[in-house]
Amino acid sequence: TSFTGDLTGDVTGNLTGNVTGNINNTTLLLQTGGSERLRITSAGDVAIGTDVMGAGGRSLTLAGIGACTFTIRSGASSNGNIYFADGTSGTAQYMGMIEYNQPNNRMSFYTNGDTSNSKLRITSIGKVGIDNNSPDNKLSVYDVGYCGLELKSNRSTATDNIGGVHWKTQSTDVAYLQSLVDGTIRFRNTSSLTERLRIDSSGHLHTGYTSGFGGD
Repeated sequence: TSFTGDLTGDVTGNLTGNVTGNINNTTLLLQTGGSERLRITSAGDVAIGTDVMGAGGRSLTLAGIGACTFTIRSGASSNGNIYFADGTSGTAQYMGMIEYNQPNNRMSFYTNGDTSNSKLRITSIGKVGIDNNSPDNKLSVYDVGYCGLELKSNRSTATDNIGGVHWKTQSTDVAYLQSLVDGTIRFRNTSSLTERLRIDSSGHLHTGYTSGFGGD
């Protein structure tokens, strides 16, 4: 048995529009102005602005012909949160969380049901802390034990540049620490990034130029 009809009324404001659907556990549609605005499928998927569901199960899909936004509006002294749950009680209700703290204008990411210690935080001035809630520099990484950074590449030729750390002003190169696949480390500086020092894969130290040894 299907139904179609008008929903009109006044509930501290005006409620108008059309409801169409089917009571046989199939799709329920909400229309306004003769156009579909919201769809709930028999599987519980919800679509707003489209009749095509996004990927994944039990999804919420938002669509627009132009820009499409999702807004969480919280009070100026409160937080706006998104929770990722795999259960209905205890920490299973918030195994993962993204929090925007309005008083301090910072964004934090939490994992493993721990909402006391963020795993990544972006401050109001753009500083990023990994396991550090109060980063002093643009990027701060903390660990209670050994703390390392990893630069990983799929390159395999011995002389390939595998990665490096680059220092620049707004528009000019200043210095560059570079590593090759074979373990060679090069130190470069000035705007031309001229090589000043090299440690080759054998552990020999080259200074001032790229051939001959300044010491080893």
